[in-house]
Amino acid sequence: MSVLRAACCAAVFLLAGCETYYRVPDREPTARVRFKATAPEQPVLVTAYSSPQCDKDPPSGLMGVLGGINNDPLGRVPPQVRESGNTLGMVGYEAGPATQPIERLIPADRKFVFAIFRVQVMSAAVKSCWLSMMFDPQPGAQYEVEYAETDQACGIGIYRLQRGPGQIVSRSPEPSAQRTPEACPGTF
Repeated sequence: MSVLRAACCAAVFLLAGCETYYRVPDREPTARVRFKATAPEQPVLVTAYSSPQCDKDPPSGLMGVLGGINNDPLGRVPPQVRESGNTLGMVGYEAGPATQPIERLIPADRKFVFAIFRVQVMSAAVKSCWLSMMFDPQPGAQYEVEYAETDQACGIGIYRLQRGPGQIVSRSPEPSAQRTPEACPGTF
């Protein structure tokens, strides 16, 4: 691990002492969502909000880090935030060299609002991206949020996953997906 990456991770988790954490919904209806990235080299943080105005009432908060949380120096990150991989058995999971995804249960009785935050410290510059989106999850449905970036821009695609004939999984753009009225501030 590079010194810059270690410093960046340490800063994130030192700030995590005052962070709120996602809690698994304790009532129905729910949907499942997988967050994945197209292979960024730095951590990508996902935060859930309770409203399009970026409120962080329970059960919102830090949902996890794409690639998993390998360091928890303060021992405060709960298991449901640390875990990564195909933890909910969602359809269309692809293990591979890209960053390890995270899968989470979300309430399906209201808009799901989230932000993705990423920062990369380069020798003389800092590159960051944060995007906040929302969509209307349907009870029992499965979704995939894909983060992608180029040298000039970053973006999010939101797809509904469905298993078709012959175990083929289709990814359809989620029609209710939209940016939040104001930009939610990532995880900080």
